[in-house]
Amino acid sequence: MLYRQIAEMFPFRGNESPFSFRANTTVGIGGTAPLALFPETEEDCVRAVRFLEKEGVPYVLLGNGSNVLVSDKGFDGAVICTRRMKTIRADVCGVYAESGAALDADTLTPGGTVTARVTVKNSGAMRGAEVVQLYVADATGAPVPGGRVPQALRRFAKIDLQPGEEREIVFTLTPQDISRYSPELHAWCAAPGRYEIRIGHSSRDIRAVLALQYADAKI
Repeated sequence: MLYRQIAEMFPFRGNESPFSFRANTTVGIGGTAPLALFPETEEDCVRAVRFLEKEGVPYVLLGNGSNVLVSDKGFDGAVICTRRMKTIRADVCGVYAESGAALDADTLTPGGTVTARVTVKNSGAMRGAEVVQLYVADATGAPVPGGRVPQALRRFAKIDLQPGEEREIVFTLTPQDISRYSPELHAWCAAPGRYEIRIGHSSRDIRAVLALQYADAKI
């Protein structure tokens, strides 16, 4: 009943209930979510996010050309799909990702981890919320059957900031985060070489690109 009410409050064109991750992500795996909203404007997206947060409804953002990994059990919450939005700005709520994003190492090794840090500051005059998203892009040039995914969403963090407040966001990455599933090998694999860690407000608004090397071909 709750998700039916949400759909009636936000009657965006193309809303889906239930929503299949298997049919809507590039990796083609995952269960379902009770509802997916497809806002077409920034204002509608912000309005939906604020409502879900106010009501305590879990949600996840699904960008254009990106993917999320969801188990076959699905996701008990709402999905906000931004693929039909023409523009997305990082200053929706007066919150900006500042420069200075960095990795604690430039090489990721099998069994190791790399930490990405980025500072976010609310430079507006009102309390604001932001979702900081981290994407991984394969820049190795290795051939991928069916084509390479431009970038994949691997981490995100929702934060709430008071005017002038600044906070550091920390993401920890493992070899699993740069890998893809190989049907031929029946395993998750990562080609050796260069990857890009991209941090931003959305898949189309990247504010920092960090280079990362990986030296092992299979994890």
